[in-house]
Parts: sequence; C-alpha cells; structure tokens
Amino acid sequence: MNWDSSEINSLTDMRLKRINTQIKWISNVQEDPEKNKRLAAQECVVCFYTTQICGNAIMRYDCQKCGITDTWPNTCTPKLCKACSAELKACRSCGADLNLVERA
Repeated sequence: MNWDSSEINSLTDMRLKRINTQIKWISNVQEDPEKNKRLAAQECVVCFYTTQICGNAIMRYDCQKCGITDTWPNTCTPKLCKACSAELKACRSCGADLNLVERA
C-alpha cells in the first residue's frame, strides 16, 4: 500500500462516511420516521433500520413459537411467523417487543 496523503485521505473519508451512517442510524432508531411502515412489517426499530446482508434464496423456516413451517424470500429468516408476531406484539425478525418496551 502506498501510504501517501491521498491514501490516508481516502481512508479518512471512508471512516467519516461510516460515522455519518451510524449517526443517521441512531437518529432513525430514536425518531422512528417510518413507524407505520415498520409496524406493518412487524419489526422493532433496531431490525427495521439495520441493513442486513442476506442471500437471495427462497428459504424455509420454523416459527419459534408455534412451530409452523413457512417460506421467506431470503436467507435472513424471521424468528416468528406473522400470526405469532401479531399475537405477541413482537418483532418477527428478532422476537423483541415491537416498541422495545420491557414487559412485566
């Protein structure tokens, strides 16, 4: 690697972009600007605003509550089926409370 100022500036620019991406993520999690869309997707703020890298494949998964087998359009399969997510008011992706509120 050529450690001249242009290389260091390029690496610095990448890190600054990463900081800005993380600041935007924190803002989205705190402000929840797409709350209606998020709730329709049955996801908590962390799962909804976090970009996941998933493989492109039709996958089968088993709901961790009722055990039903269903299909999902990528390799990032959910923990809960749509019905169980709605019943529990829990995130389909991770199983946490949809609004990240601890329950008694």
